[in-house]
Amino acid sequence: MTPTEQIHRERLKSLVGLVKWSLLTGLLLVATLGALRIFSFVKEHGEYARHHKRAYSAIDGLRHRRPTDVEQLVWDDLVDRTLTAYANTCFSKEHVSNLEMRKFDSDLQVKLNEVVGPRQLVWIWDRLEKTGPHGEKYMARFKPEFVDAVNAVEGAKRRRHS
Repeated sequence: MTPTEQIHRERLKSLVGLVKWSLLTGLLLVATLGALRIFSFVKEHGEYARHHKRAYSAIDGLRHRRPTDVEQLVWDDLVDRTLTAYANTCFSKEHVSNLEMRKFDSDLQVKLNEVVGPRQLVWIWDRLEKTGPHGEKYMARFKPEFVDAVNAVEGAKRRRHS
């Protein structure tokens, strides 16, 4: 082998080594970016699930905070309707963003520190309406019937007390 051929062979070996390291580095970069994307996805969904579960539990817990002047079956019906509205409005983070889910959960926890009654359930419906377009659409369809039910309960309470 001539000295020129030997130089070309050495250069080719160096170039092949450089290509191998470049490919390996690129592959590691893609794998790292993929792992970060998966971590971000899991973190976002975990955060959403945590707030969703906490808010669901808070609403469901209202069963045990029934006002004494509302019958148990009537109160359970109002709470069930509210849970259904919540579940249908906050179905996924595609329906309600993480930020809005966090705000809803926080607002709900504050509101439920007050004395609970049918009007607090209407507040939940009003607040769900503000979670985004899906909430607005759901409330436009179902909230009037719910408010009528609450008004009937409050009318019955007034008649009993007069």
